[in-house]
Amino acid sequence: FIVLLLTNSLTSLVIVILSYIILQLYKKQCFKINPIKLLLLVNIIIYGFVFLGNKYNDLFMRVFGRDLSLTGRVDIWEVIIDLILKKPLTGYGYGGIWYEDSLLQNYIWSKTFIGMEGSHNGFLEWALQIGIIGMILFIIVLSSMGKKTMRIKKINPILFSISIQYTVYLLIFYITEKITSPITYQFLFLIIIIVATNQELYKAARIKERQ
Repeated sequence: FIVLLLTNSLTSLVIVILSYIILQLYKKQCFKINPIKLLLLVNIIIYGFVFLGNKYNDLFMRVFGRDLSLTGRVDIWEVIIDLILKKPLTGYGYGGIWYEDSLLQNYIWSKTFIGMEGSHNGFLEWALQIGIIGMILFIIVLSSMGKKTMRIKKINPILFSISIQYTVYLLIFYITEKITSPITYQFLFLIIIIVATNQELYKAARIKERQ
């Protein structure tokens, strides 16, 4: 927590605090809704707030001292959305967009900021790479895992806590960062959680059948 304060990153601080609060609420059974659906709703609300309120950015800056465009991320999102709409179904290739001196990268840089290597939005990054269909399938897999996570709370409370905490962290971070790429440890850990959750639910079903 002290290290986070020293980084002076409001985004990181908010993510950690929100993740912890939501985890505690789930542990105490204050929330029984699929955590993925809850976080998708949070994403939609924030995107709506940012896009609809962007025209009042100057006023927001004067009152709160913060940029409502999320430090220029909205400008990036608009360029990425334009690209997605040009090739919506299949995207531009998994992991092949941000390699050095690619045409896509150069185009994005010419419209936004030189040096950035991501959409600064998890869902937009998936849609850009594997298309809207792939993004929807990814959301379905996540939602299925969230539903199964709620069913393993009594069976394996440790895995339940890890699953809730990680998916909350992931989808809050998705608001402003891509966070998962094909060969990152974050994506590997997500796959491990999905497999472990499925396996635990399968074991519970087998035990119930024997009884």
